[in-house]
Amino acid sequence: MYYDSNSQQWFNSEHDYLVYKAANGPESSGMNTLLHEVRELKAMVQQLLNAFGGAQ
Repeated sequence: MYYDSNSQQWFNSEHDYLVYKAANGPESSGMNTLLHEVRELKAMVQQLLNAFGGAQ
């Protein structure tokens, strides 16, 4: 069980909570933040690949 003090709701798991948060956040900000972080991570990986011998 996972309790969210902001919404004062119980969830079966942290995953269920994250799905709820992504779907119900302000402007679904949870999902937007996640997508932004994924883009940043992809850019960082590309930089690492370039630093170690370039893209193949």
